[in-house]
This record gives sequence, structure tokens and C-alpha cells, in this order.
Amino acid sequence: MKVIRNYFINLGYQLLILMAPLLTIPYVSRVLGPENVGINAYTNSVMTYLLIFATFGLNMYGTNKIKQETKADRRAKLFWEIELLQVLMVVIALSLYMILTSFAARFRPYFWAQGISILAVAFDISWYFTGTNEYRKTLFRNTIIRVLGIVFILVLVKTSSDLLLYILVTALAGLLGNLSLWPALKDHLVKINMGTLIFLPHVKPAFLLLLPTVASQIYLMINRTLLGKLDAISASGYFDYGSKLVMVLIAMVTALGYVMLPVAYKSAKKGNDALLYEQLKTSMDITTSLGTGLAFGIAAIASQMSTWLLGSGYEPVTPLLMIIAPAVLLIGWSNVLGQQYMILKRKTTVYTAILWAGVVLNISFDFLLIPWFGLNGAAMGLVISEIIIVIWQLAVLQKEVAIGGLFAEIWKYLFSGVVMFGIVFYLNNTQFKNAHHLLLQIILGIIIYGGLLIFFETPIVRRARQILKDAMIEPEIRA
Repeated sequence: MKVIRNYFINLGYQLLILMAPLLTIPYVSRVLGPENVGINAYTNSVMTYLLIFATFGLNMYGTNKIKQETKADRRAKLFWEIELLQVLMVVIALSLYMILTSFAARFRPYFWAQGISILAVAFDISWYFTGTNEYRKTLFRNTIIRVLGIVFILVLVKTSSDLLLYILVTALAGLLGNLSLWPALKDHLVKINMGTLIFLPHVKPAFLLLLPTVASQIYLMINRTLLGKLDAISASGYFDYGSKLVMVLIAMVTALGYVMLPVAYKSAKKGNDALLYEQLKTSMDITTSLGTGLAFGIAAIASQMSTWLLGSGYEPVTPLLMIIAPAVLLIGWSNVLGQQYMILKRKTTVYTAILWAGVVLNISFDFLLIPWFGLNGAAMGLVISEIIIVIWQLAVLQKEVAIGGLFAEIWKYLFSGVVMFGIVFYLNNTQFKNAHHLLLQIILGIIIYGGLLIFFETPIVRRARQILKDAMIEPEIRA
């Protein structure tokens, strides 16, 4: 039950980060228009390359190290060593970013406003509270700041000329959100001798975690950047909004990995391969059940949702969503196989190589498909790359993992998803009139998909039934 609770808390935090800008999309898309939305997406994608470099894999590395350290003085020393390394990386990244963007005369003000997000990384200590399992503290404080950011956007951004103001408010909200966590440290960290801090030992292991992190995050950035160069600046905006909708769904699927990782880590550390495999099967099954339903669901309502959510002028987002929807499931699989097995089994180098090969393939597909298919070509390239990554991972693992066991009853999920898609897609194209209809269609889709999973007695249903059964057993009986 603790794992389930932590999953939803972690999911809430991940969704908060994604939902803050997403909640303002219906308003911002109409006020700024496709061209300005595209400028924001393009400049943000360029900034994100340096932002990823600034993080240097320290979020995941810091979380794992803090989880392993229990002594107060050593934990405090560890925190300051990692934090100082983080500040150093931000200084380097921000300096490079300002130099590179100084040559972009047309978009320079927007680039420099986006740079605040890189600065915010220096003050991001959410990894510490994640490592101490204090998800609630992180979620509560950031929620307040993000909500205030949404309010300021609605109050201040009024016309299409307010793009710079929009970028500033969004970036400053992230910075203030990170700063809001610092006061809570006084109850955690003991005083130490700052002269004993040595951050160099953390560079290599953090960098090794950075490589797969960069590769897994860079897909969407590359597509936005190349669309702005090879197609039109507005196409970058279309892809940005479409991918943000999909990323919310991906966060719902991949948040499980952050919660299950400590459990899998213990199994790997003890050398219990049988238990590690069972946990992998569980994670893959949950990912398949969620990912399949969400992928078919977003594709089913895409035809009307994009127009209703974004307004007129954003019609190209509809086919984009339908093409990119499978990425929800594919990225979920790739995340589980990589984070919960390959890295724990010391296959980080192979995992990293696969992800970077996927990046190269994605870039190649973009140059090949965008000139022919434009926005849809970028979506096709992304999905094809993700398919290749998952197949490659499975090929690497097939000698030590029973691959068939990971997908034994996948047909039940796929069949349920197809049936749900057919019904909801038909209603979405023939019976859609307003937001109430969209909500009813979403609820109907959940009922149909969930009902079929129960009818087919899928593994996720069996696990849920067992969890409920265990929860109902009285303590004295358990004993």
C-alpha cells in the first residue's frame, strides 16, 4: 500500500510540473496565436538542451545517494557536495547559452527570458526530498507557486504582443517554485565543515546517468527545433502543444518507475534475479494496462479535443495526436526496461547506446520525413524511433529474461483498447457539441476499457483484487 501511495504522490508532483503550463493552453493559444506559440516552442527547445546539460543527471543521482545514506552528518555533506556541483554545472551551461543565443538577433529577448529556467536548476533540491520520501512537502510548496504562476499569466498576458511577458512569468514560476523548498532544509541538515566538501567523486557517476537522461528527453526537443528550421515556426508550436498533451499521459505511466525503483534496487543489490524479474513483470503489466488505455483514449478524442482546447488555427494538432499516441505506451515500456532492469543489472552503457542510437535515428527520420510530411513526419519519426528502441532493448535482454512472460496477455489490453477507441472515436466525430460531451466520452471510454479488462481477467485486475483482499485481512489474522 505504501508503494501505491507513493506512486500517486509522485504522480501528482510529475503532473504538477506538466500541468502548470498545460492548464493555461486554452487561454494562451488563443491570445498569442500559432506564430507566437511557435516562437515560444522553438526558443524553449533550444534552451532545454542547455537545461538538460545543467541538470547533469544529478536529480536521479542525488535521489539514489540520499536514499542510501541514513547518518545525518554524512547526508548533509552529501547534499552540499551534490548541490555545489549542480551550481557549477548551471554556471557553465548558462554561460554557454548566453554566448550562443547572443547571435540570434530575431529571437534574442525570448532566448534570454527562457534562460531563467536554466538558472532555476541551481536551486532545484526536489531530489533531496524525493530521496527522503517526503513527496508531500515538495508537492505542496510547488503547487502554491505554480498556481500563482497560472494566475499571473491570466492577469498579465492579454494580447499577442505579450509573448515575452508570458515566457518571463512561466520561467520565474519555476525559479520561485524551486526556491520555496529551501526553507524546509533547516529541519533536515546538520551543520558541517564546508571545507571538507569534495564534489569531484560525484562527477563521473552523475554523468553516466546524464547520458541516458539526455537521450530520453531530447526527442521532443529535437522535433520542435527541426520543425522550426525545416518546416515553419508555427509547426514547432503545433508539435509543442500536441507533445505536451501526450507528455502528461506519459508522466502517468512513467511515474511508476520512480516509485518501484527503490524496490527493484534492493532486489538487484541482493542478487535476487527471480524477484527482480517478477517486479519487472509487474511494472511492465501496469505500464501496458495504463499505456494502452491512455494511448487509444487520446487518439479517440483527438479529432475534437484539439480544436476545443486550442481554438481555431490549431487543426494540424489533431492528426499529430493520433500519430504520436503510441509513444505513450512505447516510452513507458522503454522506461521500465531501462530504469528497472538494464541500469540495475549494470547494463547502463548498452542502455545509453540504445537511447542515443534512437536519437540519431529520430534526427535522420526528421530530415527524411519532415520535408515530405511536415508536422506529421516529425510524429512518425518519433514513433518509429521508439519502436526500434524497445525492440533493441528486448533483443539485448532476451538471453537472460523470459520476454514472453512480459507480454503474455497483451492481446487482452490491445483488444480492449481497440474496442474502446472505436466507440469513443465514433461518438467524438458524430456527437461532440461541447465540453460536457467530451467529459462523458472520456468517462465512457474508461468504463468500456476497464470493464473489458475485468471481463478478460487481465493480470492488472488479478493484482488489484489481491491487493484489496490483503488490505481487508485483519492484522491478527495476518499475524
